[in-house]
Amino acid sequence: FGTILTLTGAGLGAIVSFYLSRFFFKDQISKFFKGKIWNYVDLSLSKKQWQVVAFTRLNPIFPFGPTSWFFGITKVTVKNYFWPTIICIIPAASAFSAIGSSLESFILTGNEQKLYTNVLIASGLVTVLICIRIGFKIYNKKIEFDENIK
Repeated sequence: FGTILTLTGAGLGAIVSFYLSRFFFKDQISKFFKGKIWNYVDLSLSKKQWQVVAFTRLNPIFPFGPTSWFFGITKVTVKNYFWPTIICIIPAASAFSAIGSSLESFILTGNEQKLYTNVLIASGLVTVLICIRIGFKIYNKKIEFDENIK
């Protein structure tokens, strides 16, 4: 149940920030982004919109709120912003809800087994995601290497 509430709140917050940025604060926010580098970033975003949104939502180094405002001033369409945002925050929302629930159980009842299990599952999922990412990098380098040989 916590995951659904988290997704609802985060999704609504993301879309409201996106629209506010796009329609009300675009001029004020755009002052910070000018020049050749910004033009390059905006052009690149317009070509791979949903992929960039998905990457920033899956990668915890990008703060959720500021990226919502940032995408609002770009050429990213609402469809290419909203759906990757919702889909790509599911893993984090699920992990936070599961660990939060197990912390509640631990604090109220002293049952640490649920906490250990959920932390272990979350750690395993992170490990799997990292391995998939490394696998894609290796696969892409192999394809690039094979094309250079031909």
